[in-house]
Amino acid sequence: MDGKTHRTAGICTGLVIASNYMLIEPYSLYKVVPCVALVAGSALGSLLPDIDHPDSMIGKKVKPISIILNKGLGHRGIMHSPFIYMLMFMLFSILIESQVSGMYLKTILMSFMIGLLSGTFSHLFLDILTMGGIPLIYPFTKKKIRIFKFKSGSKMSKFIISGLFIGITVISLGNKLLVLVIDIFNRFVGMI
Repeated sequence: MDGKTHRTAGICTGLVIASNYMLIEPYSLYKVVPCVALVAGSALGSLLPDIDHPDSMIGKKVKPISIILNKGLGHRGIMHSPFIYMLMFMLFSILIESQVSGMYLKTILMSFMIGLLSGTFSHLFLDILTMGGIPLIYPFTKKKIRIFKFKSGSKMSKFIISGLFIGITVISLGNKLLVLVIDIFNRFVGMI
């Protein structure tokens, strides 16, 4: 998949997760900043596994780091393993919990981390659908697993995957907004 497809899927994933949080009672604008942090984290996370590829969307932004990672680790190695991201998430969660004071700041940082992890997993999910696959249980084995054989970057794969993620997002957000409108209507009717 290409960077645009990964980013679209990551943002859609972040929006669905953020909408679940926003629509939990009590409804509050207090939740907006953590939700924005979650979607931003998801957008970044959707590009992160390709940091080991110097010509990727994120690799071009941090070229020296990307070149070092590519020469040392290659592409679609450890940076495409769910294990490394779960480990990083746990370590950063412990660090945030132990070092950050203020509940609201912790909420924002953890929302960003949840977004980063979910965006990364959306990237890995898309790459497992391609011919190249991913090393699903790396570091235990470097064998790459694939579910389908989409050609990475093909117009058909971009269309199908982007359409799927956008469709799921629209349906999910639409259902949540409908539930919210019905809830507000029922509260209003109950006040009469």
